[in-house]
Amino acid sequence: MAFFASFSASFFVGHVPQQCFGSGCPGVRVAPSLLESTSSRDSRLTPRPFPSLMLLFVTIGVFYTSTLLAQDTLKLDSLANYYIPEVPIISSFADKEDPLIQYNFNKEKITQNAQSKDLPYLLSQSPSAVFTSDDGLGVGYTGLRIRGSDATRTSVNINGVPLNDGESGQVYWVDLPDLIESADQIQIQRGVGTTSQGTSSFGASVNIATFRPQDPNLVLSTYIGRFGTRKYHVRGSSGLVRNKIAMEAGVSSIKSGGYIDRAKSNLTSAFINLHLALKNGFMHLLGRQGQERTYQAWYGLPHQYLESNRTYNSSGLIASSGTFYDNEVDDYTQKHLQYLWEQKFSSRLYSKLTLYATFGKGFYEQYKNNARLSNYKIPPIEIQDTLREKSDLVTQKWLDNSLYGGIWTIDAKSKTFEELNAGIHISRYKGDHFGRVIWAKFHPIDAIPSEFYFDQGNKSEFSIFAKSRKKLSEKLRLFLDIQYRHVQYHIDTFEQGGLYLAKRTYHFLNPKIGGALRI
Repeated sequence: MAFFASFSASFFVGHVPQQCFGSGCPGVRVAPSLLESTSSRDSRLTPRPFPSLMLLFVTIGVFYTSTLLAQDTLKLDSLANYYIPEVPIISSFADKEDPLIQYNFNKEKITQNAQSKDLPYLLSQSPSAVFTSDDGLGVGYTGLRIRGSDATRTSVNINGVPLNDGESGQVYWVDLPDLIESADQIQIQRGVGTTSQGTSSFGASVNIATFRPQDPNLVLSTYIGRFGTRKYHVRGSSGLVRNKIAMEAGVSSIKSGGYIDRAKSNLTSAFINLHLALKNGFMHLLGRQGQERTYQAWYGLPHQYLESNRTYNSSGLIASSGTFYDNEVDDYTQKHLQYLWEQKFSSRLYSKLTLYATFGKGFYEQYKNNARLSNYKIPPIEIQDTLREKSDLVTQKWLDNSLYGGIWTIDAKSKTFEELNAGIHISRYKGDHFGRVIWAKFHPIDAIPSEFYFDQGNKSEFSIFAKSRKKLSEKLRLFLDIQYRHVQYHIDTFEQGGLYLAKRTYHFLNPKIGGALRI
């Protein structure tokens, strides 16, 4: 491990509307120590030099370089104005403790963007983030890439609980419709962030908090847009009753016809949060369910239709008639349960325990043109002296999965370390995959086998981590982070008529070191 730092002078000039000074523009921060206004009426920011600090994190197999605040050289036109819409001018700053590039969404900014679009649309407003949408409207299947990395290289956590799929590492935002409505705070750490639990964070870490009790309120909202898009949302909070207990709950319904042909969505969600104040601590019990039913539109647009038919969707095509199967859908329900207990033992010692469980079940349905029957364990059939070995089919591919886990962390302060955080994470994932043929062109349904494949994936994970901050002087702060991760996969599947077993065990050691120097 090694630490390097380089320094240079940079300049920045910007223009901020008058109403944005103070608290007039949520999401816009102006740091007086870095930028100065020449006139309260003009609200022009004069160039002022400030240092740029480059940090190099060295981890096993990964080298990560990040420049904070600004590029080393920036040519300015003294007569030009630079406008920055809703992006904090100093959004690349890490906080005072950690030398990391962070972007934070507070409750006010989240609420302003809680329309019909999914959470990735909001997150794409941060630097280096790209938002994708299958239906073209931001409803249904959506995706997010940060610094060019997809979700398998981005660690996403809700209240510290991993959201990445236990098998693929992907994040299916569509499984939790309208998550944005119950999010209280969101933080993005771009690049290799702090280590805790869950998948690797090579691209970024996205942390979502949903459990802070709100003041008493009742919110009714609706949104109506183009292509049949509409959203209805109701949520309410009791506030803190007798300074001990609080409850909040909400339900949402989102429907859309989609910009892409047949890319319709029907999404529902519900959540309930219970909070109990203990002596020197809190207990939270959180439950959430999401159900999505979307017409498949994930194949993309063939280039020959780019100019003539930009909404073309090949999914569900029936080759014999040129029409489309009307039920080529993805249908999945997911439930999340979380129990969080926080306890303060002294002014220097805190502890937190999180127990969680996630359950999911659903399928995607597809029309198969001229499929070979033997691939689906269906015998050939003789029709008018012709042995037919192929037929049009409709299949459903199912997933029934569960994830259980626990996280225990402890925070301590001492004279040696400004802050020490350590923890243990244990989880167990099980996923059953199976396929069914629900219709065949030439076969009665009772002649079709109940399943044409069955696979089971199991994943066990154990990790232990520790991180600390050391204040070496008033200007220099050191950050240390280390994690050991043990992952074991056990896969049972049928391959070429026989049972196929696969076992893989992986060990990861992830050390990091960084520093922050104030000039």
